Amino acid sequence: MKRLFLLGRLTVFCVATLIGILQSPGQSPRQQDPFESTKKGWGRDPANSWMRTPVTPGNERDPQPAARMARDNYWDNLIGASAPLFEPSAQARQMPIADMKSLPPEVPELGLTRVLMIGKFERYRSFISASARSVYTEIDIRVDRAFAGTGGPYVNENSVVQIERPGGTVNTPWGKVLSYVIRPSEYDFQPGHTYLVLASYHREGDFYTVNDKRGRWDLTTGTAIPDTSIEVIRTRKGLSQLSGLTKAQIEDKLEQLVSKAP
Repeated sequence: MKRLFLLGRLTVFCVATLIGILQSPGQSPRQQDPFESTKKGWGRDPANSWMRTPVTPGNERDPQPAARMARDNYWDNLIGASAPLFEPSAQARQMPIADMKSLPPEVPELGLTRVLMIGKFERYRSFISASARSVYTEIDIRVDRAFAGTGGPYVNENSVVQIERPGGTVNTPWGKVLSYVIRPSEYDFQPGHTYLVLASYHREGDFYTVNDKRGRWDLTTGTAIPDTSIEVIRTRKGLSQLSGLTKAQIEDKLEQLVSKAP
């Protein structure tokens, strides 16, 4: 039994980079996991409840090995546990929470890395990094329109890009269901919805990340509904230039705002 256990541990490092965990609908609810960020708040049906549904390995086509390695390293450096997650001694590292004392610009200077994109949440999958120290989730966004600064990332219309976020819930190679660093959230992406979102591009790894506190509007109903805490506050204060606009109006507005952004 001890040999089998050790063999199983070694196997994790060989297979973890190939584990693309696909959405698996219809699975039954599960109990709290010790790596979840908090045990409070999940009973109020938070917007990110979908991240607590265990997802199982699939045959998803992965990016080039170098890109996957870069993504693994990014999340290990940001939220990686003190040891591989199958180790009893592993301690989770939480995602840093920014403390914003004033409202940031609604449409900031985009520069070389940021982009405003309109697109639909098509599917998601979660990964365990090669070191088995972190779990992260990739959302496939099919882009309808994108706005970038001079020299910024170029995004083709109808292309699919990956927006990555910390944490997720996975069926692990070592036989357990694991939730890692997810907090209940009042606002979040929803599968099947269409969004305007402010994202930052990471050339090494070819992926995007977002700030879950700002820069997202849900366009599913045809008009822009603020979908982060900061954008809700901005809208309630009557300071938003984008909330309530149609997709066509937003495109016209962004053509103006992006060229004039400070």
